[in-house]
Amino acid sequence: MKRLQAIFNPTKSFRLFCSRMIGVLTYLFLKRKGCRIYSVQNAQSLTKSETAPSASEAINENTISSLPLFATSTYVRIEPRYSNRHMLWSTEPQEVPPQYLYSIPKAIVSNLGVISTIDGSIIAESAEPFTTKNQALDGFIEIAKNKYVPKGSKKIELFHGKYLLLTNKYAGNYGHFILECLPNARLAKDYTLTRNIKIVIHKTANITLRKSYFEALALTGIHEDQIVEFGGEGNIGLFEELLYPSPLTSHPRWKSIQAVNFCTHLARDVRALGEPSSTEISTSGYLYVSRGADYKRRPANEPEVIEFLRSHDFTIIYPEEMSVKEQILTFSQARIVVGILGAAMTNIAFSPQGIHVIMLTPSNVSGYFFWDLASLKKQSYYAIFCQISNNEKDYGNAEFYVDINELKEALSIALHSPEIQTH
Repeated sequence: MKRLQAIFNPTKSFRLFCSRMIGVLTYLFLKRKGCRIYSVQNAQSLTKSETAPSASEAINENTISSLPLFATSTYVRIEPRYSNRHMLWSTEPQEVPPQYLYSIPKAIVSNLGVISTIDGSIIAESAEPFTTKNQALDGFIEIAKNKYVPKGSKKIELFHGKYLLLTNKYAGNYGHFILECLPNARLAKDYTLTRNIKIVIHKTANITLRKSYFEALALTGIHEDQIVEFGGEGNIGLFEELLYPSPLTSHPRWKSIQAVNFCTHLARDVRALGEPSSTEISTSGYLYVSRGADYKRRPANEPEVIEFLRSHDFTIIYPEEMSVKEQILTFSQARIVVGILGAAMTNIAFSPQGIHVIMLTPSNVSGYFFWDLASLKKQSYYAIFCQISNNEKDYGNAEFYVDINELKEALSIALHSPEIQTH
């Protein structure tokens, strides 16, 4: 019986051995056919030399050019005002690398934004979300250290003209799109003097998310006819000229103040647009950010949480039911935000400095993403880690129990803070 089980349930090491052998055989086959082998290189190392090119370099049309956008910077995380867990909250300075805008001719792009040049180098910055987690690159198979062959693609799309890439591994999430992709929309106006440029965003089947993408881009001045949706598992795009902004964040290690400043300025611009939407929610400035019934990762005792917060003049909001403009306007008026860890809480980037953010977090995650964001916004952060109530290991699916006494303690600190008392 054990032998039969071994045959039908091979060990992880055996499966790894088989996959590696398949990879090696694929590599040998492609090499014999003259196919290119890929290596990972930093985009800056591939850019055109500032010195005069040689005659052979001058006729090379595949050279990457770069435009410096922001210099290296650092920031320090602010220690949480309250936490119910004894943990190491690192307040060491976080170094943010410089940002460049690269122009890559004849670029090859995978579904999740991994970029290869036509002559065989994968752009390391685009691959970073995978390499930092030791994951296989989307769209490519590793057959030796830093050596790759492209996977067979389900669909190859050809794009003629100039395109600005606003997608990455995490772009299928509202929060990541707002903080990592949307800020680069400014480049369409600031660094390109033509309406002929197209904006490439993640293609999603989620109707609500898709609508949010288009609404958010419209607020930055991007017209619908400029937007191209690209993606789908196994898809590859071939771009005649690709403009690639290097990352504004490295999840969850650091975030650029430039991304946060963009959100601050966007909130100011939206408020200045004139009359607000007729469906804008009027609030006291105290918000409880809930999640709709279709979403997981919710408090099992949420009715009790809502009853307590309503007794303190909190407004209950469901951001997924709001337009992007309504979310920006609502969060830009916030004074205290209590919310469930999730994409909608990225909207604190549109909130003022000095507000209080009380995060309800499942006990099996750190919540560093939002602590980082609150620190950059100079907001007070409160971490309430909540016991998982349904034995679900995946934090994205887990219900959790909010200790009302802990919530009461954190809220009391916020309500008695000088910022709130003198408002």
